[in-house]
Amino acid sequence: MKINFDIKMIGFDGAEIYKDSKQAKTSAGKRLFLEDGSTPVIIPSVEIATLADISKKVLLQLLVTDRELSGEKKFDYAQLAERIYKGGECEVSAEEITLLKSRIGMMFEPMVVGICYKIFESAKTDIVEDNSKDE
Repeated sequence: MKINFDIKMIGFDGAEIYKDSKQAKTSAGKRLFLEDGSTPVIIPSVEIATLADISKKVLLQLLVTDRELSGEKKFDYAQLAERIYKGGECEVSAEEITLLKSRIGMMFEPMVVGICYKIFESAKTDIVEDNSKDE
């Protein structure tokens, strides 16, 4: 199924999810405190994360549970990340979506999980609706 990985991560409450977790949920040019509590810094611009950014991160970052993964499986993760990271619409299998959902669920907070799961579920719904039109 085709998924648009350029979709921006914006929560149901309008909160933007940024690429860099050290960028607080605020607009560009404002003073931000970094997670380590250091001196505030001015971030000239902030980039809202996309589904591609989230997917790439979960595929390329090793989890504790990944210790037993074979090199072949890690290669498959890297190949999928490369396909997705190009952005735009990307053809992904049901198994690949299951993998992404599983890893996103383990690595991100509920808001990000909710956004991503809704995107994946809406893609499945679109396919079912398209197939029913053919009948």
